[in-house]
Amino acid sequence: MDGMKGLLLPRWYFDYNSMAERSVGKLTMNELATKFVGREVEIICGPGLAFKGHIESVKDGVLTLKDNEGKLYFIVTEKIVSLSESTHPAVRPGFVG
Repeated sequence: MDGMKGLLLPRWYFDYNSMAERSVGKLTMNELATKFVGREVEIICGPGLAFKGHIESVKDGVLTLKDNEGKLYFIVTEKIVSLSESTHPAVRPGFVG
């Protein structure tokens, strides 16, 4: 990093793990995700890496997410940068035809 002094770095350059280790009040991301079990959520794990679906369970630091097509995703809660309840339908870019 010494040679990068004064260089503007993109937001994705910084370590997202340190963001996930921060707590929300006194809740860790694992405890916060547990409160959203059964709800439809949007999860962001980094630049260009987002998931949307229903949280099935949260056990031992692994969140199980099921999307609208029935695919299961297993996400490590330490890697989650943002977790929010979904209020709008998924929009998929593309042509209708």
